[in-house]
Amino acid sequence: MRKFFISFTACLSSIILCFSLAACSGPSTINPERLKIDKAYSFNADIKYGDFSAEGVLERKSAGVWTITLSEPFALQGVVMTYEQGTLTAYFESLPTPQVLPELENKSNSVIELIVGAFENAINGEGREAISFGDKVKISSRAGNPPKPYELMFDKQSLEPLTLSIPDKSLTAEFSEVQVSQIVQVILPSE
Repeated sequence: MRKFFISFTACLSSIILCFSLAACSGPSTINPERLKIDKAYSFNADIKYGDFSAEGVLERKSAGVWTITLSEPFALQGVVMTYEQGTLTAYFESLPTPQVLPELENKSNSVIELIVGAFENAINGEGREAISFGDKVKISSRAGNPPKPYELMFDKQSLEPLTLSIPDKSLTAEFSEVQVSQIVQVILPSE
């Protein structure tokens, strides 16, 4: 009976050890299509771009359609920008009409283009990789011509964006007060 008890205890210990090691495994690759992150987002962003820093609210309305409202720096407070398929338009209370900002359109060093480009690539782009570790998911890519590498971190459970890093452009962003919802298509009545 004693031999049976020792054998049973050793076998049970081995099984528990195997399950423990499997539960504590390191990073694992995820198919990015499984993440289902093609959603509408609204979040506060604390952005650092070299020596420049800014704060504001970024909203993704649909694929490639964003609204950015700046609160910092003070000189840009109240500027509202829309980004739609590569065209950046600024609204400011002292301007009678919206102004297209051609110097920022389609530039690889535009802060807005970098942030929007990273998100849109993470959601639906080519060359992206997703890695799960701990309570986070990191989506990254080095695709594009020229390459636009980034690392975008999401919470593993809620899939809310947490941080963005684009090291070769010295850009980092931290996100807070994140709201995520389904993208709703607006259908206008025919006249």
